Amino acid sequence: MWVDKLDSLDQSDVVKHVKNLCLKYPNEFEVESFSNEVQALKFSVALFLPESIEIRNSGSIDILNVLYKEDLVSAFPNVHIALRICLTLPTTVASNERGFSKLKLINSYLRSSSGQN
Repeated sequence: MWVDKLDSLDQSDVVKHVKNLCLKYPNEFEVESFSNEVQALKFSVALFLPESIEIRNSGSIDILNVLYKEDLVSAFPNVHIALRICLTLPTTVASNERGFSKLKLINSYLRSSSGQN
């Protein structure tokens, strides 16, 4: 999962990815503090994960839950915001496409069935 990817990145890669995220959300993050938080999280996340969750298989929701449970949101505010953004963005638009498809069927049916009345 993402913790595995985070372990494999060196400092320059982390800074590059943090800068890319900061360019997309310029009002949310500060590059220097965000990259420092990611590096600190990289080393401290294993300490706070419960034994039931293996660090290699932990996902974004697991890390966010740990931040809330251990009251670490104030220690990692930028990571907290990034995780919330990541977890709230839709991954597909299939449901929207289905909605428009059904609307098109209903709309054409209503047009063909309406008469002079």
